[in-house]
Amino acid sequence: MVLAGLANAHIECSDIEIVHIDPPFSNSTCINYLGPFMRYAGGVLRNPTASTDCLYCPVDQTNQLLQQLGLETEHAWRNAAYMVVYIVFNTLAIFFHLLGCKNAKSQQEMNSARTTKLRLPIPQ
Repeated sequence: MVLAGLANAHIECSDIEIVHIDPPFSNSTCINYLGPFMRYAGGVLRNPTASTDCLYCPVDQTNQLLQQLGLETEHAWRNAAYMVVYIVFNTLAIFFHLLGCKNAKSQQEMNSARTTKLRLPIPQ
């Protein structure tokens, strides 16, 4: 269920997560230098037109993080439905099991009450 809520969300990197990169060529902008890499690896530049100190955030979408953890975002709602069915089934199974135990216990009490003989004191 968490996957369904986290999928396709935008991530904003904090200042400590930003990677500072200087392009090796003085006439190159950050987007020209890092563009091919970003098409392959993803991420986002905070200053794409700068020629020094490129501020690169390695993650732009939550889907990138979820894929690294082995979680598929394309089946998120289907998996959430499976989880709901699992929870409902187990809740009903516990309810009916406890109901059956209660009925069995009350049946035993009724049977033991029938077999117990009542002894009354004899008046003198």
